[in-house]
Amino acid sequence: MKKQRVVKQKNPTVTKRTISKSRSGWRNHATRFPYKIRRKEDKNMEENKQALQEQEMESQEEAENAVENETKSEKFIRLAQSRVTKASVAISRIAYLANTSAYDYTPEQVEQMFLALEQELSQVKVQFQKTEKTKKAFSFQ
Repeated sequence: MKKQRVVKQKNPTVTKRTISKSRSGWRNHATRFPYKIRRKEDKNMEENKQALQEQEMESQEEAENAVENETKSEKFIRLAQSRVTKASVAISRIAYLANTSAYDYTPEQVEQMFLALEQELSQVKVQFQKTEKTKKAFSFQ
């Protein structure tokens, strides 16, 4: 059963201070800010959240419009930059496998790993070199 009594206020900003008896002993239930100040802060937080949401929506709309209106060249540049950056980072992380205190490997395994990377890279390079479209003409011989 809780007993409540009003305690003299030391801080004038505290609106209400009560002490109640619970199982663990006396607890101090003091509010830190007056209700008006808390309400004003809550209102400001809500306004800030709404402003941020509006800004995010505007930036998303601008990004969507930019993607819709971009040329093929711009699209290629945008995608190539991000994909090459990701590939470079992934390849550079392979260097961590060279740590002999953490990993054990044979020279054959290293050779296989680099051979696979070189083959994949050469296949992609061949696809970019196929810029000319050759038309195969049908003829009876």
